[in-house]
Amino acid sequence: MEKTGRKILTLFFLILIFVIGAGTVYRSRSLARSFFDYKGFTALRSEIEESITENFQFRYTWINLNGGFYRMTGMTLVPGTDGNYDVLKLTNGQIMYNKKKKDMSDYIDAVTKLRDQTEEMGIKFLYAQLPFKIKDDSVMPPGMHTGGNENADEMAAGLKENGVDVVDVRDNMDADKWEEYFFTTDHHWKPETGMNASGMIMDHLGKKYGYSVDKSHYDYDNYDKKTYTDYMLGAVGRRVGAWYAGLDDIDIIYPEFETDMEFTGESDSGTDVRKGEFADAVYLWDNIKKRSDFVNNSYSTYIGKEYAVNELTNKLNKDGPVILLVRDSFSCVIEPFIALDASKVIAVDLRRYDKSISYACEKYRPDVVLVAYNPSAFTDKQFKFFKKDN
Repeated sequence: MEKTGRKILTLFFLILIFVIGAGTVYRSRSLARSFFDYKGFTALRSEIEESITENFQFRYTWINLNGGFYRMTGMTLVPGTDGNYDVLKLTNGQIMYNKKKKDMSDYIDAVTKLRDQTEEMGIKFLYAQLPFKIKDDSVMPPGMHTGGNENADEMAAGLKENGVDVVDVRDNMDADKWEEYFFTTDHHWKPETGMNASGMIMDHLGKKYGYSVDKSHYDYDNYDKKTYTDYMLGAVGRRVGAWYAGLDDIDIIYPEFETDMEFTGESDSGTDVRKGEFADAVYLWDNIKKRSDFVNNSYSTYIGKEYAVNELTNKLNKDGPVILLVRDSFSCVIEPFIALDASKVIAVDLRRYDKSISYACEKYRPDVVLVAYNPSAFTDKQFKFFKKDN
């Protein structure tokens, strides 16, 4: 009986593969016909690969089926292909990629040099150490080691040793509740976690430099919430589909207090401008339209696209500090909240911003430069603070 069941399952998957393959060929038929009129196959290779990827019949269904198969067989590691990362099933049921231990000395030197440069310009400097989703080896699959928070430990300690002003937001996180701070299918933290970190950052700046900080801005009870239940498929989840680890809830929140803000963001697709109350200026609503979508990113409803540079102006706090935020994607849920106690936040993403931080300082004349990085941002590209001066 067991052998019969396996044969039926095998036959089912073979039929499924045939149907998907036939559909892919059919949808790519126009490109296949053009090949016979084309003189060079090598030059056409990338176009063929792109077309097959775009026309892959039921490709998102196939990703879900594949993830469901891995879940059914109890696999705790889904291997990455074509340079993609491996997906790990943690013992707490969440999924994540790993980060190995690395030498942080060059990154420490780069941040220290940036601190020296900004202070020479009369600008205050703060580094905020953000957390890694995997707390430690206790939640890793058996025999595996993670270096994410180890790297963060070394980064924070090295900067403090160099006299850099550091806020380690992990100090306010309960190790026993670590998984509650993050989405199950995404490497990012939840909006409430980012809000709490924002409060810690602004409290530090307020106490050190005398800025006015309203602690009620960082109290989740002062916000209305709309919870989208079983709705979000995070970035890690999109690698393995919704059937591997399920879907996440995500809160979209609305301040109960008065706000008036203006957002401008520069991306490859042009300039976005949003104005009005917090929810009108901060949120890109297109990203929350579809449930478990493989294309739109529900988390990025906060702030929106992958902007090279964006500005968020608080029209009700003209006397607040101007903050230049050197950001990674965790700052989608930092920028909106620190802006409530600032006059303006200018956020630059060095994965896309092609000028130096000194250029940005000269252009925007901030009161504070805030570098806020999680351990996934420990890459050479995101520490090229000095790459250009114009």
